[in-house]
Amino acid sequence: MPYLAEPDDNGWGKEHDYLIDAVHTRRLPGVICPLEGPWTTIGLQYPTVDIELIESRVGRLPADPISVDDYRALVAQIEPITGQERPLGPGAQFGPLLGMARGSLGDFAWVNPWTILVRRSTYQELLSSGFPLNGSVAKIGAISAPDCRFDDGSTEPLVELEARCNVVLANLRSRDVCPACGRLPITKPKRMVLEAASYNGALPLQRIVEMPTYFVVNDELGEFIRARGFGNVVLTEIELK
Repeated sequence: MPYLAEPDDNGWGKEHDYLIDAVHTRRLPGVICPLEGPWTTIGLQYPTVDIELIESRVGRLPADPISVDDYRALVAQIEPITGQERPLGPGAQFGPLLGMARGSLGDFAWVNPWTILVRRSTYQELLSSGFPLNGSVAKIGAISAPDCRFDDGSTEPLVELEARCNVVLANLRSRDVCPACGRLPITKPKRMVLEAASYNGALPLQRIVEMPTYFVVNDELGEFIRARGFGNVVLTEIELK
């Protein structure tokens, strides 16, 4: 059974004072829909995408929301670079994180619940153990002295893990999308259930299509994380149906 992965705010977060203040410097603009109004998404993050390649094709990405037609034209130019496997919803973010950090970090570290990082040695261990993960080294420095350090006193770079949207929810009340812009307004179910047919158990880490702020970890990676006792990550079983 797969797991939801979240920061351990009630454990690690209470025992260790840490903060990561970082952002992706490039993102797609929001959309101005004639029916829905302006909107954007949270959780579509692709740190391994080459932002220089994108800007060589389309120039600097717009900062303000644009019309649905202009948005679709922009996506048509970018998608050959990012690939069809990366959904390009309004607000999708590209390139490595840039920012500052302080405090005592764990094997896992979080900017927020939808931005997951691991120390580089942990990332290398996961790769060498056969988990096909993708990640990008975050450009993160220290906010103040002493430098941000891991719980064992060491320092090393952080790697942001990239997780693509693949699995869908099985228990949404409605899948009626906006005919003008394609937006799917949803309310989080009290108990999230994943559609078994959409779940790819070979992927160690993925996001939920309708709610990309949530990470889904497969059985093998979940068991590995628990066996290794990695800090600052909580795994909760999520049902398949």
